[in-house]
Amino acid sequence: DNVYAGYLSFKNSNKDFSYQFGLRAESSDYKGELTDTKQEFRNTYPISFFPSVFLSQKLKKQQEVQLCITRRIKRPCFMQVIPFIDSTDQL
Repeated sequence: DNVYAGYLSFKNSNKDFSYQFGLRAESSDYKGELTDTKQEFRNTYPISFFPSVFLSQKLKKQQEVQLCITRRIKRPCFMQVIPFIDSTDQL
C-alpha cells in the first residue's frame, strides 16, 4: 500500500479576518499477492486534487465565526480490494 501526496497552503490575515487556502495532490497504489496461487493483483488510483478553504471572522466579545470547506475521499481499505470472495460469514 503506497500513498504519494504533496501539500501546498497559503495563510494570511487582515485585522479581524483571516483565511487559508490549501491544495493536496494524492495518488495511491495497492499491490498484493494471493498466497495459495501466487497470483498478483494491483489497484492504482490516478492523481487527484483536494482543495481546502478556511475563513475566519472575529466578532465582538471574544467570539469568532469560521467556515471550512474541504474535499475529502474515502478509499476502500486493503482488505476490500482483494479479488476473491470472503466467505467467513455467510449471513
